[in-house]
Amino acid sequence: MSQARYRVLEIVTDCSNPKTGEEILSLVHADERLSKLYAEGKIKQAYMILHDKDDYKEKDLFKFRKKHHEDPAWKVGDIKTAHLHIPMSFTGRGQSINAIAKVFHVPEQDVLIIHGNTYNKFCDIVRYLTHEDAKQQAEGKHLYADEEVHCYGSDGFREYLDKALENKARYGKANLSARDQMRMDVLLNGKTLAQCESNDPVGYAADMEKLAKLRARYLAKQPMPPVRINFYIEGRGGVGKGTVSRIIAKALFPEKADSEVYFETGGNGVSLDGYDGQPVIIWHDRRAAALLKELGGRGNVFNVLDTHPAAIRQNVKYSTASLVNSVNIINGIEPFKEFLDGLSGEYTDTHGEEHKAEDKGQAYRRIPLIICLHENDFDVLINKGFAEGTFEFEQYINYSRIVGNFGTAMRQLEGKARETVLLDMTNPIVDAYRKLEQKEQCKIGDVDKIPDNFKDYGRDVNEVVWEKGPACGFEPVYTTDDPFGSSQR
Repeated sequence: MSQARYRVLEIVTDCSNPKTGEEILSLVHADERLSKLYAEGKIKQAYMILHDKDDYKEKDLFKFRKKHHEDPAWKVGDIKTAHLHIPMSFTGRGQSINAIAKVFHVPEQDVLIIHGNTYNKFCDIVRYLTHEDAKQQAEGKHLYADEEVHCYGSDGFREYLDKALENKARYGKANLSARDQMRMDVLLNGKTLAQCESNDPVGYAADMEKLAKLRARYLAKQPMPPVRINFYIEGRGGVGKGTVSRIIAKALFPEKADSEVYFETGGNGVSLDGYDGQPVIIWHDRRAAALLKELGGRGNVFNVLDTHPAAIRQNVKYSTASLVNSVNIINGIEPFKEFLDGLSGEYTDTHGEEHKAEDKGQAYRRIPLIICLHENDFDVLINKGFAEGTFEFEQYINYSRIVGNFGTAMRQLEGKARETVLLDMTNPIVDAYRKLEQKEQCKIGDVDKIPDNFKDYGRDVNEVVWEKGPACGFEPVYTTDDPFGSSQR
């Protein structure tokens, strides 16, 4: 017989010779040999069941007559000879049919090769042991209990079967290695790189590059947030702008761990390297000129700060990233007007090309919230155009002036005392954020609820003036015949 090795084999054998009654393989002896193979590290996983309650069906009679051209000694309804099913998954290079036949003292023809997708078929065979599948039950086969299945390996029968069937349905593969499971969790289930590193540091370290690419692919398929709110925090050096940025981020998403809330950008061309889908991106100590340079120009800065973002991928080291964040927090020493004017003003890009100044409103409308830190208090400013739905983007409303210094609170307080004071200080900021967020998300989707001021949208101005007169607020447009030959009113 061939000495080829197989990762998976199954023994299907009668416990005794049906003619002579001589023992072939008993449940006890099979259990001893399986336990020994598992103890020696040769078996990764194996299951065994004694089928001793199956009876002969009409189908069995038909098959016997076709093969032997005579009637059998048994009748339909008689109990079949007790027999064992033993599917085995081996470690290393596997085992040969000859070796397994010798270990269990069974004929080689009773050791079956599992063809096809090996581990998927192994799952199917393990499921067959109890006859629980609808097909076996439709054929009237006896339903065996889970407790009748003997298990050799880390997973119990039901634990293995549930996991394997789920993997098979979801990934097309019943048996996933720890590495493949982590990869699928990242690609399909949204597992973050931080969670991978925390759960399995060794596995993560060995597969970092692949996992980062899979995470990028997952993020690329995620919907963009309906609105993105951008903060600018101004203050002189040493007032704790970085600390305030982190505190605000955590206050906006209190249910998440720090590593899952915010991503702090780097520098030297890799500012977004390592972004892991956090809802907040913090840009520390940025001047307008530096931001224009690192993001490749004004166009991309405006993309990153777009309050209604599109799915545009950003360059990171050796790859790209989709920014799915709903908040940007930029902090710097430039007064906010200087910073915003700098984003829309003249500049020279990294290729030496000069760019002229643009409409300041393009920059101002992208920063709805300004925090101005002072020594003993701070101001919360809201963009007037953004808040009121007008074009007054270059104006900011002083929403509130709050007493407090974040740096002092962090240095002098700890535990519950610090938590309480910081919560009191950030509440007005969070309140302003929630109101802006709600305003942008509170839109009408029901056709029957479209307001009256939209009734004339899409109509010709002259038709509206003709129908409603000067009170409509429009001036008639006098033109020559249009290019298609019809006259304007």
